[in-house]
Amino acid sequence: MYLNNYQHLKNKKTYLLIFLFLFSFFIRIPSIFIFGDTSLDNEWKILVNNLTNYGKLYSVLPYFLFKFDNFFVPNVFMPPLYAFYLYCFKFFNFSTELYIQVVLISQAILSSFSVVIFYNLNKFFFSNKISILGTLIFSLFPLHIYACGQISSVTLQSFLIVVFFYFFFKTVKKDNFFNICFLSLTSGLLMLLRGEFIAFFLLTILYITLFSKIKLKNIIMMVLLTIFVISPYLVRNIIFFGWLAVLFLPCDKRELSICSRG
Repeated sequence: MYLNNYQHLKNKKTYLLIFLFLFSFFIRIPSIFIFGDTSLDNEWKILVNNLTNYGKLYSVLPYFLFKFDNFFVPNVFMPPLYAFYLYCFKFFNFSTELYIQVVLISQAILSSFSVVIFYNLNKFFFSNKISILGTLIFSLFPLHIYACGQISSVTLQSFLIVVFFYFFFKTVKKDNFFNICFLSLTSGLLMLLRGEFIAFFLLTILYITLFSKIKLKNIIMMVLLTIFVISPYLVRNIIFFGWLAVLFLPCDKRELSICSRG
């Protein structure tokens, strides 16, 4: 009897999650075709083209280029994750129009998954009915729908933030290796998407150190795993620009000279 009830509840939740995903996905598709971007413009176009043509992440827009003591200061003041996200779809050799549509639809999928995860996040605090209502409001929020149709990191950022909070509360509740790994991975990806997330991550570590029951060795592991995620980008910047560069200067003088010759 107990197993039957458990299986029924499990199936009911599965159907609900599928509904939330499909509902969110299909209400975003019209927004993509009506309001969505139709081309890769401005800095994203330059960054993706340079990654495609030279395998390097830099921009050569004149008003982003600075010179200091005969040294060209890198001119891409943003972490690289979204540029690489866009670049990944270049491997399929889509036409320009299809490429944009595939990127936007992938963002609609990410946004729909964030709705599903948001429901599970709500379940930490609220009843099932309130969680469903809050999730539907989140799914139908106009800017959340509109962002899917834009070549912008907003959708990826909102997805990662929801995932971060979900695994944060799971880790606080149960600090097993699985939860710590996913929380660390999400933290690292958010740093590679928005550099200012470093400050938020440090506050998170401070909070769980002072107010949670997570073991110290697990907190240290969380920090080390997060550093491991960002380490290739972090080490590269430190080698070329010193410790102050950290996450904000993703190219060097030689790359700029290559681009200038190109």
